[in-house]
Parts: sequence; structure tokens; C-alpha cells
Amino acid sequence: MMYRRLLFSCFFFSGLTACGTAENVDFASRSAALAEEASGKEKRNVRGEDDAWFFLTQELRHLGTGPFWEQDWSEVAKNGQDPVPFLVQFNDLLEEKGIRLILAPVPPKAAVYPEKLFGDATVEDVLSVRAFYDELEAAGLEVLDLEAAFRQLKEETGEKVYCEQDTHWSPLACEKTAGLIAGMVAEEDWLKSEEKQEFVRSDEATLTIRGDQVEGGDNVPMEELKVRYAGLGGGGSGPAAVAPSEDSPVLLIGDSHTLVFWEGTSGGMHTDRAGLLDQLQYEFGFPIDHVGVRGSGSVMARRSLFRHADARDGYWDSKKLVIWCFSAREFTQSMDKLLEIPLERP
Repeated sequence: MMYRRLLFSCFFFSGLTACGTAENVDFASRSAALAEEASGKEKRNVRGEDDAWFFLTQELRHLGTGPFWEQDWSEVAKNGQDPVPFLVQFNDLLEEKGIRLILAPVPPKAAVYPEKLFGDATVEDVLSVRAFYDELEAAGLEVLDLEAAFRQLKEETGEKVYCEQDTHWSPLACEKTAGLIAGMVAEEDWLKSEEKQEFVRSDEATLTIRGDQVEGGDNVPMEELKVRYAGLGGGGSGPAAVAPSEDSPVLLIGDSHTLVFWEGTSGGMHTDRAGLLDQLQYEFGFPIDHVGVRGSGSVMARRSLFRHADARDGYWDSKKLVIWCFSAREFTQSMDKLLEIPLERP
């Protein structure tokens, strides 16, 4: 890295290095310091200055890296690997089959709600990842910038885009993401010719949850979220859940952001019929396929997809679109070794 860039980018804070511009270096260094303190206490999260809000330690560590894409991946990434070639490899494999890939990285909660972490912070203090996404797009990838979209949604609606107590985004964010993705592919001929069903959304309701970041000693009330359920019909119990379909031209893969509000309370995901999968099915008007994991959305999801596709002859023949949704912290915080994973056996 050039000496001039180092002078501009790096700021040393209590033995930690956090990189950024003059405007955002303080937020990065403060996030890194909080993550270091929490790690020393073996805490998986940090409560914000607004103590109703919980922030995952890994996400704060990711934010503390600043412009990670300008740094040496062997140092800035937990697994020591540059993720870009592996993203490109997956895209290339899909392109060979005429399948479109949309990346939808989920931004850290504090990138959208910095004022809940530090009372004096604003979104202008947080380094935008737009420059990194520009690099991905220059490498041939199609990226949905949810960071910008979620900040706008927060300002326009005043509703929660993330859960206060939970690792995940809110039902509203699932709706917004589904709508944005549907808009990106609305003019595709294959989509226009696909047979549609009568998917519906319920009226707005209130969902009460205990988030996955709340521990036994945390004295916090249950959290309330606004939610609209999506599915078929509209009986007395609301829209009926629709199972994924392996025959669908659309496939959603990723981490637990693809499971939350879809898998239901039995899986610890709060409810069903209100997750990204449900909202995508509402937007598209037909069932879609799904491979979701609780671990790494960048590695474990790909491995699971290989097994999912391998179990069925001609699996890829019907596919037109793959949506890959995983936490953006994976770019620097994944511990999994990145591998080139084929779509199918030779």
C-alpha cells in the first residue's frame, strides 16, 4: 500500500489500527475499540448508548477496519483471503448457464443506526462501502446496495429497519429488499412469461420478540416490530405459508437473514410468513427455491447449494436468477477458508 494512502487512511487508537477518511476515522476507531473491549470480556455483543439497542461484536470489528478493500486482505480479513475472486467465480459459473446473480450484502446495524451506538454519531460518520461495491461491479458482479437503501428507508418511514435486540434486520427490511430485487428484474422476459399465483400481504400487525442478543441478565422489555405477512389466500389466520420449490426459476441462498421471520418460532426465528423468502414470493407471484444456513452465508451456503443441486438431475435447467444474501461483515470477519465450489459434479 502506498505511503501516502497510509497517511491519509490510518489512525492509531489505544494500540488498534482503524482506517478511514478524516470524517469517519473516529467512528471506525471507536467501533474497533468497543469490539476489542467486548472480545476481552468474551461478550458477543455491545449495548449502545441507547441501551435498548444491541450490536454484534463481530460487526463492530468489521466496521472498525474502515476501508477494508484498500488494505492487505491477508491482514484485514480473519481468514486472510480476498473474497472477490470467489464471488467472481460463482458469478462466472452461473453466467455460463445463462443465470443472473444478484449480490445483496446486509449492512451492519451500526452503519444504519450509528446514533444508537454512539449518541453523537450520524450516518455521515460511517464510511460508505459504495467504493467497494463499485470494485465488485467493475469485476462483473451485480450488487444491491442495501446500505444506501436502508438509510433512506429509515429516514422516510421512521420505522425500524433492524431489530433492536436481535442480530437481524426487521420484517420491514425484508419487504424493502424483496421489492428492490423484484424491480431490478422486472423487465426480464422469463419473468413476464412465468405463471403467477394470487399471493397477498396482510394488514400491518405487531410482532413481539425476545431478540437473540438478549441474555438472561439483560433487563430489557420485549421488543415490538411492525410486520406484514405474505402468502397465498387470505383466510381468517392470514396468508398461508408457501413452501420453496426446487422447480422455480428463482433461487435465494444465504445466511440466517434468509431464515429470520420465515422459519418460525420453532427454529428461533420469531415468526413465519414474513421473511425475505415470503416477501420475494409475494413480489414474483410464484414460489421460489431456497438454500439458507445458520453459518457462513458465503461459504456454508455455497456448500449447501452444491449438495442441494446435486440431489436432483437437471437442477440448474430451470434457474434464471440467483439472489445471494449474506451479512456484509463476512467480507472481513469470516473464519471459513474460501474455496472454489462447483455448481455440480463434473
